[in-house]
Amino acid sequence: MTRSASQGRGLLMKKVQSSPMEPGGRLPWSDRFKWLNAYVFILCGVVMIYRTYASPATWLVMVTGILFLVYGIYRLRLIRRVLDSEQPSAMAKGKGQHSSRF
Repeated sequence: MTRSASQGRGLLMKKVQSSPMEPGGRLPWSDRFKWLNAYVFILCGVVMIYRTYASPATWLVMVTGILFLVYGIYRLRLIRRVLDSEQPSAMAKGKGQHSSRF
């Protein structure tokens, strides 16, 4: 990999991972979408697990439901941890000036 390609890759990763707060302290749409996806994963996992118990289904559906549930909970905890770690730094900077995250 050339030097310019590695620099571009680093910029791309940095751009994808950072999402500054919008004015007014609202989360940007990309972060709200991540929250929504986490809840959808949890909902799908619970529905799969319930349907496995309610009617005869294969064990693969149960395992997939458990994995969806665990992944959704993991995503929510990850997002919560990042937001909680940012609050002290945002308070120190003052209102309206937030650091980037993700």
